[in-house]
Amino acid sequence: MLSALNLGAQELIQGSFDPLTNVRVASVELDIAHADIGGQTLQDFIEFKTFEEGEGYSKEFDKDLREILGDFIDEYNETNAPITLTVSSSPTILLTIRVNHISRKGNEISCHYIFSDRASGVVLAAIAMSSKDGRIGSFTNLMGDAFERAGKDFGKYSKKMIKAELKKQKK
Repeated sequence: MLSALNLGAQELIQGSFDPLTNVRVASVELDIAHADIGGQTLQDFIEFKTFEEGEGYSKEFDKDLREILGDFIDEYNETNAPITLTVSSSPTILLTIRVNHISRKGNEISCHYIFSDRASGVVLAAIAMSSKDGRIGSFTNLMGDAFERAGKDFGKYSKKMIKAELKKQKK
């Protein structure tokens, strides 16, 4: 049931997959700065967690975010989508994962996945998608589970949409 729910939660909100049909590699950045986390700003959330868990929380959170992004990329790339994702800054296409909302537990995320030209900043395609996964664990552990699910689902979705676009081009 969860997979069916996630597949319905993807929507192309700007641009098209057409300009992505010739892209082989895209660089990925995670933009969490404006995320709503269980009704709090990122700043308020970090301050609250630092108060709860101690001074090192902010550094640990940043480290966890790097791992979460790595897991997202791994799951995406395992789907064999036509575009390979990397953290390298050399690709001319950038995928920005703009996190809009994270549930209080961390296991539900809502993001915009924005493919753009790195040099001009022109948006090629923007996709809105929600993901949910994980039941037990810390906030960042559950958030990691949700991002792994997102990587897998987004990879499958991208693969399907680019394939459909290539079919259109052949006609």
